[in-house]
Amino acid sequence: MATGDEVLDQLAAQVLELDAIIEQKHNQRSADIDDDDDERFRKDTDTEAFVRSMKNRNTERKTQSDIKIFIDFLKSIDEWRSPELIDPAQLANHIAMFFYERQEKFKHSRDVLSAKMKNLKTQGKGNRPNAADPLNKEEVSILYEKGALGLGRYNFKGSILMQA
Repeated sequence: MATGDEVLDQLAAQVLELDAIIEQKHNQRSADIDDDDDERFRKDTDTEAFVRSMKNRNTERKTQSDIKIFIDFLKSIDEWRSPELIDPAQLANHIAMFFYERQEKFKHSRDVLSAKMKNLKTQGKGNRPNAADPLNKEEVSILYEKGALGLGRYNFKGSILMQA
């Protein structure tokens, strides 16, 4: 039979072996996660490419078009620097001027639309649907006669609707 010290040495050796196996499994699992292409575990270096790939091409094209229009506006006010190089306070002022100018260009169009809306309202064609006219007594009686109103061929027995 083994002595107490020998048993303890064997148990300690087994614990160390199990510890090594656990460490190996943990390292293997970590490597599997790093190699995984699962989107939940993307690395930071992939995020910019991921964002670019998810953008709608039409949105990108429209944004570039709008930036070009803004740059053309900057040139028209003798600002030749790229928007990225302009002081933020100055850029905010240029943006405000840009929107104000755009608003002024469409003022006549808005005035025409407003006048057309007023004209349509005077004709009874406002922005709300036409109200239903109430039924008179003759129309209600005709609906009852034809069975469109009332119980018609159905009657109630207790709480159950039954066909007559």
